[in-house]
Amino acid sequence: MQNFGTMSSTKNVRKKVAEISMQIFVDADACPVVDIIEKISKKHHISVTLLCDTNHVLHSDYSEVIVVGAGADAVDYKLISICHKGDVVVSQDYGVAAMALGKGAYAIHQSGKWYTDDNIDQMLMERHLNKKARRSSNKNHFKGTKKRTEEDDARFAQSFEKLILMATWSTGIGGQEYGKENYAGSIVSRSEIYRSNGSRQTADYRPA
Repeated sequence: MQNFGTMSSTKNVRKKVAEISMQIFVDADACPVVDIIEKISKKHHISVTLLCDTNHVLHSDYSEVIVVGAGADAVDYKLISICHKGDVVVSQDYGVAAMALGKGAYAIHQSGKWYTDDNIDQMLMERHLNKKARRSSNKNHFKGTKKRTEEDDARFAQSFEKLILMATWSTGIGGQEYGKENYAGSIVSRSEIYRSNGSRQTADYRPA
């Protein structure tokens, strides 16, 4: 026989934990996954802030929208100034991701790849080398970003949901009031998202 009182309590704890523990900050200029972010965040009762410049003004029925002047990197610096440890940042900019990690936040690319302390240096170096190559020769022709597919969206959705569950879990509030294994178990096994030492080094997991 199911204990409906316990089930109701569990749902309330999930809602309480998410609201207290974290926020989602999105570098939303030309971001193709805003709708997915809002849908999943709403499901878990997590607040979302979309940041854009005056050239990409957005409107949302769920998220707070912050419009920043169109100066170079203005959105990036604003986002970093308001995110905190334990928050989740969505950005395709490696520099923004690096600064977010430096503040103790989590960061994810629109592809679904998690930025981590282990991979961010290599990613920044690759970006630097690519820029250098483009500047060094006019003969180089680089292809634009390929068209996004439904598979891309599904991959991001799965990876994003796992990340916010881990971020909520790792605050300690979820683990204390609900139980870490139960909290994450319905989505992904404990071993997949968190190693025994509880470090953020496992955050490079991305569904294949």
